[in-house]
Amino acid sequence: IWGRHDSVIPLGHSEFFRDCIGNSQLKVIDDAGHAPFAEKPIQVCKLLREFLL
Repeated sequence: IWGRHDSVIPLGHSEFFRDCIGNSQLKVIDDAGHAPFAEKPIQVCKLLREFLL
């Protein structure tokens, strides 16, 4: 889960990580920065539930 507006670690890095980790998924939250879990907790929880269930 990555924030589209992450100014600490740019979105391009997340795509690299996704490509290097087998069976991984990348979910991008449009209105979030470096801490999507704090900025958009409901969206993050929804994505985690979808992944885990």
